[in-house]
Order: sequence, then structure tokens, then C-alpha cells
Amino acid sequence: MTWFDPDGSRTMRCATDRIEAKATSSPERGAKTTAAWVGRLAFWPAIWLLALWTMGVAICCSLDQAAEMSVPNCQVTGCPDEQTCLSNGFCGPVAQTVTLALRVQPDAQSGLLEQHFTDLVMTPDMDPIDITLHQPTSVQGRIYINAEQPVPVTGARVLFRLKGGMPNLPLTRETTTDAVSGEYQIELVPGTYQVTILIDDAAFPPFREGELTVSGGIFHWSISLTDPDSYYLIQGQLVRMRSGVLEEEAESPISGATVSLESVPGGTAVSTSALTDVAGHFSVRVPPGEREYAIRISPSEENKLIPNLTLEQVSIAESVDLGVILAGEWADPVQIGGIVNGLNGIATPVAGATFFLRSEMESGTFSRIALTGTDGSFSEQIIPGDYQITVVPPAIVDWAATTFQQSWHQSQLDQQFDLAQKPVLQGVVTGPDGLGLAGITMSATPIGYPVSSLSLNPVQDETDSNGLFQLRVHPGRQLILAIPASNSCMSPVVEDSIEVSQSGVQLSIQLQEYGCITGRILAPSGDPLSESQVELFLERDGSWLQFAERTTDAQGLFSLGLPVVGLQR
Repeated sequence: MTWFDPDGSRTMRCATDRIEAKATSSPERGAKTTAAWVGRLAFWPAIWLLALWTMGVAICCSLDQAAEMSVPNCQVTGCPDEQTCLSNGFCGPVAQTVTLALRVQPDAQSGLLEQHFTDLVMTPDMDPIDITLHQPTSVQGRIYINAEQPVPVTGARVLFRLKGGMPNLPLTRETTTDAVSGEYQIELVPGTYQVTILIDDAAFPPFREGELTVSGGIFHWSISLTDPDSYYLIQGQLVRMRSGVLEEEAESPISGATVSLESVPGGTAVSTSALTDVAGHFSVRVPPGEREYAIRISPSEENKLIPNLTLEQVSIAESVDLGVILAGEWADPVQIGGIVNGLNGIATPVAGATFFLRSEMESGTFSRIALTGTDGSFSEQIIPGDYQITVVPPAIVDWAATTFQQSWHQSQLDQQFDLAQKPVLQGVVTGPDGLGLAGITMSATPIGYPVSSLSLNPVQDETDSNGLFQLRVHPGRQLILAIPASNSCMSPVVEDSIEVSQSGVQLSIQLQEYGCITGRILAPSGDPLSESQVELFLERDGSWLQFAERTTDAQGLFSLGLPVVGLQR
């Protein structure tokens, strides 16, 4: 056995020597008494020395065994294929760098704006990476209609969306034109923006003004809109084929449908929108110019029994009547209903549960949302078909969400849908020494459901003094986060492959210290910015996932452990 001292530079090997006692005989039994006593006096110290030496050997071996149990040595034991042996003796990630995105919200007194930074490559124990915020640029101008006499567009919303960055978390800012002059003013960080103008007037469609690149200083940008009197008038009649009826009754006009046109590709030109009348007729306007348009059809409050459709493209270069437009074929609606119960020995009606229904039809996608009443019941009209159903109970109850397939081709009002209790996700979080860690924030988010609902938001718990945690979660695949305290360089853990069955799951998670990554937030002047909120994101499956949040100190610094994807178990 080998015992490693703290710096690993010296070794001490246990040895066990044989002690052989040889019997001796004296030819003279009548040895002198003095010589005998001298022999006895010399014998006992030797025995004591032998006993002390034996105890030392035992202690050495005990320390050796203890050291082998408590001190890591991956150079001896090796590491899994996806990990490497670190200098501290632990196995760790092969890539000792991480690519992050940051969302920085400076202190309000700084006068700076929220800013996003992506593709920041950070390495543990390197010098802090400096992140300098941009000075806002003042963009101002006015919006007007380019008629014989320019007419200001008042009260219009102007939306600026920064291109690039984190697609699922876009940086968007908005302003409104003056109620008299049509002027606007807004502060933006430098970058390239997509600009959309929304006018509260049915004569105007949404205007998408392409791109605006903003640099430093004061930027003047006025927008001239085409006079709506010069727009092309597009007319048509929307019909569908009814399934399961006589041929002479099959063609039916679609009333109450929302119709709009959008140029392809890019959607930079958009029509006004209109509802079809009882005969299916509609009339919309598009900006002048020759373009290819897709016809978008969607339900409205007047008629919710319409799929979301995108019809074939049409080329428009002038005012035109498109004639009869066949939207597709589907059967007349049926009525469905029933009750949602929670089962825990007895059936308990679940009030306020959300019933999501979605059907992929040949004509398009049809979806409906129903809510259960105080008695757990619901009733809804739908288009017959095959449905993906997701039932999500309110967040405040312990019933679990469920998702399943079901077909409806005729009315059915007596159905019963049962919900089980939420399973328990529990376990322990330990440190490198194997001892439980207190104060670790554990978060679980269900990611296997095809709908969005506040009830499917993350649930959190904090480990107790023994490192234990317990979460009640919806069954299915979970995104698990284990986040150490903000002043720790322990590595956060991100895991998105844990399946929680109805019987629950127990986890044992070991956090390691793979090194600290550090950043410094600076003002445009180069001065450090304290009290700035820094949200940190990892890219997972094409989206940016927030896994930690930090606040900069007086030197503008923030730090955290190297994030690890996958549980260290």
C-alpha cells in the first residue's frame, strides 16, 4: 500500500520484518547469578522496543488504508472515457473551457441598458475576461405617410429587435410615436435591428422595415410609409369541403375566419387582416409592388372551429379577386366532455385543470384549450380527428400532468380522465469529500410536454444540512440544475436526461471543484460596474438555458465554478 502525503511528493511503505528467535543453550547451567540478572535486565527493554515498533507498523498501515479511501488519485484509478484526470486527483470534464452567453442588467444609476453577450469562451483560473458595456445610442426621427402632404403617424408602436444573440431570448425595445408630431426617440445599444411598426388603424398592416444598423452617437432615422390609398385590394371567397355528407352539400363557405397575406420569403410585406363574412368573402390590402404571398388562415373569436392554415403561394402585382379558395376538407364539429379526477385511494375532482387538444390534420393544425370547472368537468366542440391531449392541473395541487393520444369522430360527453399524484424526485448532494452539502439550489423542469403552461414551470428546493433535497415533479424527462452558492467555485451541474417515473427517482449527485471562471463588467469608460445583475446561459439543443445568476462586486467581478453537463454520480 502507498500513502500519499498532502502534496503527493513523498511515500512511505509499510514493511513487516520477520523476527526469528533462536534458542541457545549453555553448557554451564550454573551461570553466575550476576550474569543472569544482567541478561534479564537487557531482555525487557528489547521487548518494549519491539512492541513500540509493531504499533508503529500498525498505525502506518491504518493511515495508508485511510488515505487510499479519502484522497483521490485518478492517476491510479483512471477516469471514464468522457473525462480526464485533473491536477487535484479528481476526474473532470475533458474540455476545460466553456462557452457562455451573458445577459447583463447594469445598476439603474449607471444609465446603461440591458445588454447580451454570446459565445464567450472562458477557462478556469484564467485572468478575468473583461466585458465592456456599450454606451447607448439615441435614435430619433418621425414616421409619416408619404402623400402629397406628409401626414404624421401618431400613436404608433415601434419595435426594435436586436438580430443575433440568443434567439429564444431576444433583446427587444419599444417606443411610441408622439400623439401630434409622429416623432419618436429611443436609446439602443449598437447593433443591427429588425424594426416593426404597428399602427392602430385597420387601414394599415404591420410594417416591417427590414434592418437598421445602429452605431454610436445620435442617430436620425425617419420612416416614410406608403399612402394606403395606393394599396392593392385583394379579394376572395374561402370555402371547405365537408367530410361525411352528400356531394351536393360538401362545399361550404367558411365564415368568421381571420385572413391575412404575408410575403415570402422574409415576410417584410404584410397585408391588413379581415374576417370572412357568412358567405366566406374577405377583402384585404397589400402594399404596392410585385411579390409572392402566402395566405394565412386562422380561427377567431367568432369561429374557433377552424384549423391554422397556410395555403399555396399566390403572385400579386395589382388589385385582384382570387375567386374561390379551397381551404381543405374536414368534418362538422362534434361535442366532447367529461370529468378530470385525481386518484389517491379515492377520486377527487380536479378544478382548474387545463385541457390542451391538438390535431395535425391534412388541412392544417387544429388546437383547442378547455378548463375544468369546480366539479372537474369540461365540455368543448372540436373538429373530429386524432388528438394529442395534455392535461395540466393547477400548480398549487399535487396532481401530475399527463399526455396521451385519443381519437374523436363522434360526440362523447361521459369520459373520465384520471390524474395520479406527482412523483418525488429526491436525493443527496455531496462535495468532493463525499460529505453532504447544504444550501445547494436544486431545480427540476419538465421538458417532455408538448405545451407551455405556468404549471410546468421549474420547482426548486434547497439542500438541508445533510445535503438532502426533495421535489414533487410532473413525470417524464426533467432538466435538473444543481447550483452552488454564489460565493462558491463548486461546479454547477446541468442534466437533461433524467426520466422520472410515477414511482419517483432517487439521485446522488457529487459536486466537484474544477476551477473558477471569472468575468469583469466594465462601463464604456473602463471603470468597473458594481451591483450589476449577470445571468449566465449554456447552449442546449439550439436554445440558451439560464443556469446561474451573479451580482458583480465593487471591482465589477463575478465568478462561478466551471459548469458541468451531466451528473457526477
